[in-house]
Amino acid sequence: PGGGSIELMIEPRPVATSRPFTLHAHIEGLHPAKVAVDFSGVEMNMGITRLELLSAGGDRYSGQITLPVCVTGAMLWQASVVLETGDKVISIPFLFRTTHG
Repeated sequence: PGGGSIELMIEPRPVATSRPFTLHAHIEGLHPAKVAVDFSGVEMNMGITRLELLSAGGDRYSGQITLPVCVTGAMLWQASVVLETGDKVISIPFLFRTTHG
């Protein structure tokens, strides 16, 4: 709403559930007061794990997290980027798959 763009990058790839990984968000045109990412399992209920992203300068944010281990192996996750901008809360979903690591 109102324009803007979000680019989400994950490293290293592939993402393993038993190892930490880093998220980088490049957010243009939205100027959020707060940025977080809510992780939830798509194919299995793993609860919601929230990561608050810290400003990395300008319109870039980053944070590091280790997701819960799924005993079934590879798993599809939804990472919802949550932006608090003024009186609005905007949530943008991204999907990615983890490997059993």
